[in-house]
Amino acid sequence: MMKTLLLEIMDHYRVAGLSFATGILVTLASSLIPAIWHCPTNPFLGQMVQLRKKRSRLASRPGGLSQFDLTDHYGLEQQVLNLDFNAQTMWMNVGFWKNNPQSLPEACQALLEEVLQKSGLLNCGDQPFSVLEVGCGCAEPARYLRKNFAASFDQYIGITLNGCQAEDAATRLAADCKMSSQSQNCSSKNRVYCADAAKPSSWPRELQKTVVQLITRRNTAAKDHPIWLLALDTLYHFTPDRKQILTYACQTLDASLMATDIIIADKISWLDRIKLRLVFNGLKVPWTNIMTRDQYTEMLVNCGYKKENITMIDITAHSFNGFDKFTQKHMEMWEAMGGSKVIPRAVRMMGWVMGWWARSGTVKEYVVIAKK
Repeated sequence: MMKTLLLEIMDHYRVAGLSFATGILVTLASSLIPAIWHCPTNPFLGQMVQLRKKRSRLASRPGGLSQFDLTDHYGLEQQVLNLDFNAQTMWMNVGFWKNNPQSLPEACQALLEEVLQKSGLLNCGDQPFSVLEVGCGCAEPARYLRKNFAASFDQYIGITLNGCQAEDAATRLAADCKMSSQSQNCSSKNRVYCADAAKPSSWPRELQKTVVQLITRRNTAAKDHPIWLLALDTLYHFTPDRKQILTYACQTLDASLMATDIIIADKISWLDRIKLRLVFNGLKVPWTNIMTRDQYTEMLVNCGYKKENITMIDITAHSFNGFDKFTQKHMEMWEAMGGSKVIPRAVRMMGWVMGWWARSGTVKEYVVIAKK
């Protein structure tokens, strides 16, 4: 009797653990499979969710698992063998929601296009330019530029703190180059490094060498060849602050800046200030990076940029609220389908925070352009 009881208990916990692991795997897989992530009525996942629930119910009964019919698994389970687990894009920023994009990748790309438009690069013709992107993630901006500015986009250097992102970015860029008509030249123009972009003095020797080569290439070019520092929703995370990379970009690279960044309102109540400190502490954002528009402009001037060459455009109306609504709808669809609530809750929390920023006006999203 005791042996039978122990076996039942072990079986129960094994099934519970399997259910938990399955939930985590499905959640992670869903982030890589847009077709499932966007479809609340996906029959395969609906079936699997019901099977998990059935097994859990049976596991709670003595000898219950013996009642589980193996044929329950046969239906649409072959769909898992037909799924493409390689996400087509890996965008991540707050997005630009002005024209009602239907997905996060569309909104993220729209934000890049808005920055390019404000910088003037959309109208640069065949003038060559190079980009150093900090906080590059999986280098989706570089992929976009290679595709849409094939004749003018020259050298790309991407820097991210995450080794997995650096590896994924390099792989994606290499794959894109193989499909390009200029594959040989293309592959030699892309470099992605795992390093702390906030501290140029700490960069590995290979990265420093690549930057020197970029400067030399620019200085010896037959015609004007600007270098741009690109930073989409990343600079406010830099520790201890943004100043080191911006000073380096301006004074060493002689690079112009195109970025999106957060700015706080000129007047904030003491209660909202306390809330913001708590939020930014949770987001690992140094309070030294939290500035008003005037303070931000002064910081850029102190880094070496001329005030008359600095442009700051408020795009809050098309950023935070759109991200908030998107995450709310997206996560509700996912949970309604039976997906794990672990990851969606974290995403929704970020969406809720941005929704508060949009409603209160305490924090704003800006496009920042500083030209050399």
